[in-house]
Amino acid sequence: MWWILIGVFVRGAAAASVSQQLADSLFADRPVEDFMIRELVTVAPDISIQRWLDDIVYTHHVKMYPVLEGDALLGCISIGDIRGLPETERERTSVRSRMQPSSPENTVEVGASTDVLLRAMLTKGRPPRYLVVDRGRLVGMITLKDLLDLLAVRLEVERSSR
Repeated sequence: MWWILIGVFVRGAAAASVSQQLADSLFADRPVEDFMIRELVTVAPDISIQRWLDDIVYTHHVKMYPVLEGDALLGCISIGDIRGLPETERERTSVRSRMQPSSPENTVEVGASTDVLLRAMLTKGRPPRYLVVDRGRLVGMITLKDLLDLLAVRLEVERSSR
């Protein structure tokens, strides 16, 4: 019985090692720009929360939206930002009043290292989504889910070629 348990443990450790090695080879020394989403749905800051939900969230099914005023990136808004807002207040509350301002906590430069960002995203308390900027101008978004999906596809391809 012990040999079976040890075998299962060693196999799991080996699979984790292969996954880590694959992630390193896929993301190492590659900029965020290579993996970011370029086509974004953006939000104007002065629309109501109810209009944002009805016209954008329920249509596009994305969890975070950049807030732009003209070409200027103001920040982002996600479902978590309206937590606790009574439904009766949604029509009177603007996106601007509930959004998170653009900051190093929710943005990353286009040339930043993807493997460094991925490690940060996997750290407890760090956001799973970042706005990608080039000298302060919005150029895309990168999400942990998309990076992990890409890694899963790559792992499946690697396994199928064995």
